[in-house]
Amino acid sequence: MANKVGRPPFEITDEVLADAERMASLGLTQEQIAHNLGISITTLCDKKVKFAEFSAAIKRGKALGLDKVANALFNNATESNNTSAQIFYLKARGGWNDNNNTDAAANKELVQD
Repeated sequence: MANKVGRPPFEITDEVLADAERMASLGLTQEQIAHNLGISITTLCDKKVKFAEFSAAIKRGKALGLDKVANALFNNATESNNTSAQIFYLKARGGWNDNNNTDAAANKELVQD
């Protein structure tokens, strides 16, 4: 009888779900999550399609991480009066861009005496 060669099959367990959610919440990419789980990116994508709870754990983790960063940015902008955070927040969430600022010299009317 021949011995099977290769990796053991990757199983979705409660531990894998918790690990995937935690890694996604820390901002790891799918490639990094796959590497840390010891699988290929192809296997990760296949398992996300086959197991809704695996896909949901990664999405949930990503949302938790984004929420944490958004709250930190908001706190820096509002409580710490961090001007850079305020500008970034207004550009990202308030629709501001560098083109909103008008150049006074460009709009100056020529006045002739």
